[in-house]
Amino acid sequence: MTEQEFKTWWSANRREILKKNQDYIERENSYKIKGIGDLIIFLIPIIAGVLFLDSGIVKHEMLNWAASAVVVIICFLICVFIKSRTIPGETLFDIEERLKKEYWEKMKNEENDSSSARMRTTTDDAD
Repeated sequence: MTEQEFKTWWSANRREILKKNQDYIERENSYKIKGIGDLIIFLIPIIAGVLFLDSGIVKHEMLNWAASAVVVIICFLICVFIKSRTIPGETLFDIEERLKKEYWEKMKNEENDSSSARMRTTTDDAD
């Protein structure tokens, strides 16, 4: 199997493989809101947006709302980044890459085993 064939196979089977992997499922569930600390982290962007909206830094009403939305989005991204960094262990990306490498090695080994078995049969036939 070539690397391109493996990439095509991985794209087709990726979701099913990841759904079956316990590490991936646990990490994916760790990003969900589970407690008061998580709730506070996700309330911070809303509070920041409301405070920015009330501050009146931007005088035009529509621009003020748009700027407030940008503040909320940026704060949300920062909070998600902080939450993802405070959870110990591999990230979802790391787990997926590890699984991809494991499957690639497994498929290469299976291909090598089957080709060496074919070679053995061919040499046995020649004798």
